[in-house]
Amino acid sequence: MSENLSVGIAGVSDWTSDYQQQSFLISSLVSKVDTAILCKVIATTSKGHVANAPTVDVVVLAHMLDGNQEAVEHTTLYNIPIFRLAGGHSAIIIDPNPDDIGLLIACSRDITTVKKTRKAAKPPTLRQYSYSDSIYLGQVLHKAPNQYIIFNDDGIEIHTPKKFKVSAKAIEMRSDTTLIKSDITTKGGLTSNGHDNSNTHRHKDSGGDGDGGVVI
Repeated sequence: MSENLSVGIAGVSDWTSDYQQQSFLISSLVSKVDTAILCKVIATTSKGHVANAPTVDVVVLAHMLDGNQEAVEHTTLYNIPIFRLAGGHSAIIIDPNPDDIGLLIACSRDITTVKKTRKAAKPPTLRQYSYSDSIYLGQVLHKAPNQYIIFNDDGIEIHTPKKFKVSAKAIEMRSDTTLIKSDITTKGGLTSNGHDNSNTHRHKDSGGDGDGGVVI
């Protein structure tokens, strides 16, 4: 639980018996334990590039309540690590943007030193289950995207309204058929069935227009 162990505002019924008093005290202490809650991203160190996982500044969306049941807004939480789907030297980079709504998970101990050193360390304070030691787990309640990867019974679909870039030492594609609905520009040679189809090749029996026949 958090270091602050003060209890909430008791009602008249909370003092009618020893049980009610104990129940109020326990409920008040449990309410100090931060677990999981929705938050909004205020700022991020991410630019969506290949780099170490960024951090975000967030604000918890569910307000606190005072003794009169009036809303009390949370203050901004800074330097919150994000969860990124990664393993070893591989990762999928879909980093949060400001105004994203995501899930905030509070760790059971102070992780300040671990965040700085990336090594096992003694907690610098005795606080427990505090949003100061939370992790941003990613977006929820999101709107329809304009770029996406869909996995369903029909197969896999990849869509982006902008450029789709692939970079690799070698690319191998296997399929029964391939349909390309676009103009194709290549920088370098083009080989088909062992034949050089670069701009220096000639056609045999093309009918004179160079568009048909057998490549030689």
